[in-house]
Amino acid sequence: MAAHTPQLTALRRFLKGEFFRHGFLVFTAMMIANLLSYAFRFLAARHVSVVEYGVLSSLFAFVNLFFAPAAILAIIVTKYSSEFTAVDDFGRLRTLKRWVSIGGTAVAVAIAGIVYLFRFAIAGYFGITDTGAVAATGLIVAVYFLLPNLWAILQGSQRFREFSLVIAIDGFAKVSLGLLALFAGYHVAGALFAYAAGGMLAIAYVSFQLRTIGTSPEPVPIHLDARRLLQSMAGVAVSTIAVTMMGSMDSVLVQHFFHSRIAGLYGAITVCGKALLVMVGFLPAIVLPKAAALANQGESAQPILVQALGLALIISGSGLVLYRLNPGFVITLMAGAKYGLGAPYVFKYGLAMVLLACITIAANYRMGLHRFGYVVPLAGVALAELAVIQIGAHGSIDQVIQTLIVGHAVALVCVLLGTKDHGVASSRRRAGTD
Repeated sequence: MAAHTPQLTALRRFLKGEFFRHGFLVFTAMMIANLLSYAFRFLAARHVSVVEYGVLSSLFAFVNLFFAPAAILAIIVTKYSSEFTAVDDFGRLRTLKRWVSIGGTAVAVAIAGIVYLFRFAIAGYFGITDTGAVAATGLIVAVYFLLPNLWAILQGSQRFREFSLVIAIDGFAKVSLGLLALFAGYHVAGALFAYAAGGMLAIAYVSFQLRTIGTSPEPVPIHLDARRLLQSMAGVAVSTIAVTMMGSMDSVLVQHFFHSRIAGLYGAITVCGKALLVMVGFLPAIVLPKAAALANQGESAQPILVQALGLALIISGSGLVLYRLNPGFVITLMAGAKYGLGAPYVFKYGLAMVLLACITIAANYRMGLHRFGYVVPLAGVALAELAVIQIGAHGSIDQVIQTLIVGHAVALVCVLLGTKDHGVASSRRRAGTD
């Protein structure tokens, strides 16, 4: 029998490796959560009118915009918890958990209160009359500010089994409760309040899982390198806000500038396109903590980026072929026959989302290595996209999507080539501490 080829040997090594095992766990959990999320959008689109679906879609886009602060902090939490774990510094890990639990809860309560106070102004901007739906949206924003920062500790500690369970439970709870409320006749506002309640159940579960974090009998004070922390926060903030804008601002602007029926149609198109994005959404969750841990140990993390981008192109690229061959089937399956007019835009929007998926993976890799040379050009591209969409807002959906494709392609090049090194942690620096 002929000897195994190097390619076959490398494939077997990859399939038996930690990256694949952890990736499979997170992929399974995220696919369950994402399928449930799409089931919510799928069933809601058939149960409500096109105008109501436009309201629901725009409010979810509003929520996505406010995910940026939570995502920024969650990345910082993931990064430091992975570095503490890499050097077995469990006392500081317990201190980090305490900071996140107490501080995160306080901020979440404040967020819900602020959105409630400004619910009339927010409703006026979107041109809707249901201020209760806006208040419920504020509660969702608050819940999903706290929850990602809690599960980021599990993620950074590479406890991917527990991390995956939290994601799956969150997806099941919020979607099942939201749909029950919608079908019971509570309309958009009731569905959103129930959706938030599902997230609260997930918070309770992740808090239970976090009780055993660390083996130190007492928390140890954290003395952070202030310069490095500020560098991380600034880089992560700019990167996360830019990526969030590139993934959500188009829906908000379409809702603001276009007719409600067109906004509803565009909402269905985004559901199709973002299916490709969420299919590979597990990869950044694996890439960041592993890259950070390897960098903290003085090892090369480049194979992590190569493996992640390769998987992203295989998985989402396969779906993109279907979007090209039969877009009418895709949009009808995901949103319903009444959204069939959006079929010509499905492939183009899907292409924009595949590019965004690669941007997200590469950005998380750079953040894990503490390299932020890419953030300024990335932010510039995101702002340019926003400006072009607003200038041509009275044009067509096709113009909006073409702007996304060109902008996302340029942004991906910026992230991949933005290699200016602002410092990489080493095993001799204890997770950025003094």
